[in-house]
Amino acid sequence: MTRWRPYLAGERTSFTYYPNSAAAGLGAMVEIRGQSFSILAEVTTKPAAQGVIFKQGGAHGGHVLFIDEQAVGALRDVEIHPGTFGLAGASLSIGRNGGSAVSSDYPAPYPFTGGAIAQVVVDISGEAYENLEKKLAIAFAKD
Repeated sequence: MTRWRPYLAGERTSFTYYPNSAAAGLGAMVEIRGQSFSILAEVTTKPAAQGVIFKQGGAHGGHVLFIDEQAVGALRDVEIHPGTFGLAGASLSIGRNGGSAVSSDYPAPYPFTGGAIAQVVVDISGEAYENLEKKLAIAFAKD
């Protein structure tokens, strides 16, 4: 039997997180289950940058954005398990991996070094990301 639990985030569709803040737990962090989402991280890096930028979940399930010496990778057409899964006991953090590592590819807490994280925005509106800075640069470009 399940019980209704309060969801502190309400009806918001955009969530902004900052480094060096407390981890957000269930009921306070963005709920991404069963819907499309996008994550935009504003990060400046130096050549030796490494560490976790964004982490949600833990070793039992979740996702993480981190920098290491490897080339950036992407997965397409990933086969997923049917049903819904929660991130029980998990949290969301910026600039470090509190708790268990989401991936075995790095050691927790793997703090971000060699740059600065301005913010990380998670959007669940379902609308495609639009790079307004790039659009403005094109609009004002000179031939």
